[in-house]
Amino acid sequence: MSSQSNAADSLRRVRGILLDAYSPPFFPQIEYDAVQTTRMMKRIGADTVCLGAIGKWAYFPNEFIGAHPGLNERDLIQETLDAARTEKMRVLVSVPIGGAFPVEYVEKEHPDWQWVGSSGRPRYVTLFGGPPATPVCLNTDYRKAILRVVRDIASRYEVHAIILESLAVAEGIMNDLCYCAACNAAAKEKFGRTLPPPTSRKKEDEEVLVHFRDSYRRLRVETLKAARELVKSVKDIPVLYSQAESGRSIATDDLAAFDATIRAAKAGFMDHITTASLRAGPDEIVLQRVGVHDPWPRILVNPNQLTREIIATCAFGLSPLIAHGNKLFYDEVEAAPIARTFGFLIRNEEDLADLQTTRFAAVLTPNANPETMNEETRGLTVALTNARVQAEPICPAILDSRDAFSKYRVLCLGDIGHLSPERVEAIQTFTEAGGGLVATYQTSFLDETGKESGAFALAEVLGIAPLKPSLELLSKISEHQSRGEPMDVYLSVADQPPGALDLTAMPQRLPQSQFMPITAGDDVFVAAHTILGGEPDPICPAITLREAGKGRAVYIAGTLASLYLRYRLPGIRDLLAACVNWAGGGEMLSIFGPASLFAVMKEKPGVRVLFLINCTGERHEPLAASSAHFAPLHKLQLRLRTPDPVGLVRDLVSGTELDFDRTGDLVRVTVPKIAEFAVLAFCTEGPKADPGLKL
Repeated sequence: MSSQSNAADSLRRVRGILLDAYSPPFFPQIEYDAVQTTRMMKRIGADTVCLGAIGKWAYFPNEFIGAHPGLNERDLIQETLDAARTEKMRVLVSVPIGGAFPVEYVEKEHPDWQWVGSSGRPRYVTLFGGPPATPVCLNTDYRKAILRVVRDIASRYEVHAIILESLAVAEGIMNDLCYCAACNAAAKEKFGRTLPPPTSRKKEDEEVLVHFRDSYRRLRVETLKAARELVKSVKDIPVLYSQAESGRSIATDDLAAFDATIRAAKAGFMDHITTASLRAGPDEIVLQRVGVHDPWPRILVNPNQLTREIIATCAFGLSPLIAHGNKLFYDEVEAAPIARTFGFLIRNEEDLADLQTTRFAAVLTPNANPETMNEETRGLTVALTNARVQAEPICPAILDSRDAFSKYRVLCLGDIGHLSPERVEAIQTFTEAGGGLVATYQTSFLDETGKESGAFALAEVLGIAPLKPSLELLSKISEHQSRGEPMDVYLSVADQPPGALDLTAMPQRLPQSQFMPITAGDDVFVAAHTILGGEPDPICPAITLREAGKGRAVYIAGTLASLYLRYRLPGIRDLLAACVNWAGGGEMLSIFGPASLFAVMKEKPGVRVLFLINCTGERHEPLAASSAHFAPLHKLQLRLRTPDPVGLVRDLVSGTELDFDRTGDLVRVTVPKIAEFAVLAFCTEGPKADPGLKL
């Protein structure tokens, strides 16, 4: 991130409400009452309002973008600032870069802005109800207009921060190029010709199409960065980048230009917790959208789900920002769970501040941006999170500082094809000194160009080598392929000796995915084999275990984590967790309860804080299920492995102390009841206790 002011740093802990400008109370008619809105926000415990300055129309007087016909000289930005000042709340203003505007306005005032399809006619969309809207093209004078809007807002209003939202409506929804006059003129300047049809298969046409798709995406990013510079040229306030819900993001280097990021997950708790867990580093400031935009902006759907998402967001060190927040004002009964949750965060603000992830498993990402991680790495992160293994994505540069990654117990490499000799040496040193290593598929098997090198660079620590299959075996494997994927190929679990993987509750046969044929050294134990359907004999090792110096190394020949990401098979989740726990010397946290209970461990000097999020019912209920239905958990037993002394265990939700016992480094606790969530504080005793804690 860019150098951050104190104002930007204050965004680390936000309880925010997002007022979307595309739906009631802003569209189709303006029903917005800033005083009532901010007063209700304050009542439920919010401290930040994010106001959309532009939806299909602008909601403040300006000379660049058409104002809503019902505005009548009202200035909703200033009204919100005045009301929020009374309630002592922050105001963040959101400006979309791109998007769509009413056809009646664009065709009358700015017909040259329109996104034109390959047919030569403007494109139209139905965006959040109402009459058709037309997307606009950044190659036109619209770009100048929206940049002037950003500068105008920064100059006129004392907002706490400005949010720049990238809305690639035409590019994202229509997956099309723009063929407007400005785009065709750019094509003529670059290639001496207009844009070819998008369906053309001519080589020279494809070159032009690829160039313009890439150049338009770059233009979008450059417009965002230009808008950010305009704000900073006026005043030093934070500028945030808001990732669109489609999942489109921008490159890490570009993201670094902004003070903070707003993320959005797809519908459902699983997608939310996956997105929340992908954090680049402790210095990154992230606000996470809670809930989703839905067709009923006046009704709160399933507040228990929102409660769980708020706590999950905070557990991963992000700030919650409730989407479609205006629906909280229509039903105080439905808003009550949100008020209780925000109230919990307010009461325990000091104790929950400055928490860092408890380090156990580090999942190495292929590059510095965790949002662009490959499928295998993402699958590892999701599987371990779902299995209640403490896992944190880390960027590759951490391998260049051995002191940094040596604080983890296990290093997980999910199909990281190429590793430099220096990083290979660092990983070997880490493992032989007592660390754990889990590597999958082609990790360390590729050279710097991405081609197979013929050997594993980590062969010395993993104890494996590539197998050159015979023609007979290759023929058998090819018979078990469907559209390039393995078909009727399985992983067969072997009998485990004492001290190996605990697979007693696991299926003896699991689906296999793409795999590397390998051989294992004499000092390597084969924990599972790859077999073909109908063939009883194994064809090669699927999972190997090796004691490497003082540490442990696991190699998984297949892309099991990718398979889990696609099918969410519990057996694969448990197998991956067992491999990581074995490499790390045993489970750090054991919970004797349903798999639908998520756990995230955080810590700071003097205390470890365990977030427990109860998702019972979440997996099988649709979004619009009865919000009153909820299944609490009773007498939940858990076991925490910690070398630190523990003098007090407190349930921060109920405010009560819990009985516990300790044997060696194991602390055993029974939690009487968990409703939507529980947060437990394990406090160290004696002089190690943090005098600042109120526990």
